[in-house]
Amino acid sequence: MSTTMDQQAARGKKAEQRRASMHRLMELARAQFIAQGYDATTVDQIAAGAGMSKGAVYFYFKSKANLLSALLDEAERLTVDPAFGAVEEARGSARDQLVAFLHSQSIAGQEYADRMLLIILMSIELHGRDTPVEDRLASVDDRMKKLLTTVVSAGKRQGVFTKAVPTKELVSVILAVNQGCFLQWYRRSDELNGHELVRALRTTILDGVLERKG
Repeated sequence: MSTTMDQQAARGKKAEQRRASMHRLMELARAQFIAQGYDATTVDQIAAGAGMSKGAVYFYFKSKANLLSALLDEAERLTVDPAFGAVEEARGSARDQLVAFLHSQSIAGQEYADRMLLIILMSIELHGRDTPVEDRLASVDDRMKKLLTTVVSAGKRQGVFTKAVPTKELVSVILAVNQGCFLQWYRRSDELNGHELVRALRTTILDGVLERKG
């Protein structure tokens, strides 16, 4: 019995060490990918920055591309998935769903701006590469576009959102403004008021998409 318990404890400790090592590598890689780009960041730099060997990176992630994929999985879970939950739980009109979307994104932006920034920067740098990582990035973008397309289309049917602008372009502008706020908060969180930035985001987007009466 004692031997079994010792073995279980050892396995638990190894699993904890593995998680800690992977977390350290991911934190370091994310910061370097954001600061200097994916291509300019080497596995050697990631390993050295995390105080680990190059072999450790390959042991845990097999490749730099897999490491980035793990970071994108995390970023999607923290910044994209909550938006779907918020829209699904919203009661009322498409306007309420859009407000819920923006509120959810504002929370994610304040807590995980670096995650969304990683998605944005990697989407720019790796565009046109025709690689699995680019496909992964495209799938994240497609999810957001499909979600907002559903909301905007519903708003037009309900007479809540303007029909003066095509849905595709309206969705693109909403995403652009939303992502721009992520960038501003990441760069200037020490001088911006988070609450007022969110209010400005909501006011700007709603003023642009709501159907004007009269």
